[in-house]
Amino acid sequence: MFLIFLFVQGSILAQNVTTIAGPNSGINDALVVDSVGNIYGSDFGVSSTGGSSVYKIDTAGVVTTFSTGYSSCNGLAFDHQGSLYIVDFTSANQNHQVYKLDQTGEKTAYGPKIPGASGIIFDPLSDTLYVSQYTASSN
Repeated sequence: MFLIFLFVQGSILAQNVTTIAGPNSGINDALVVDSVGNIYGSDFGVSSTGGSSVYKIDTAGVVTTFSTGYSSCNGLAFDHQGSLYIVDFTSANQNHQVYKLDQTGEKTAYGPKIPGASGIIFDPLSDTLYVSQYTASSN
């Protein structure tokens, strides 16, 4: 079960926790917030959905499917222009691709294929996108 919680620091000894999307939301992996407070989350290729998708939770708490057609969404990040970057960790065709979804909804492959691409962050100070890479341990 994967739940999304909102943590609001109230004091050093206590925090308020609010559930904003439950186990039926489809979200079980990456999370990111846009510039107006919408939360985006991904699923990591849940078999019942036939693939992996990105979901949007608007500021009213309504969950909608935002983007589909991935195998294993495993990272999300926004740049300063509002484009969403999505890591597709792996797929049957060995995609291993980072995608850029611009504000018009156009999805394009971004950069080279990165086997095991996993986490992703955008640094607005240097205008740099960082992608982590997972490799299985040989132990």
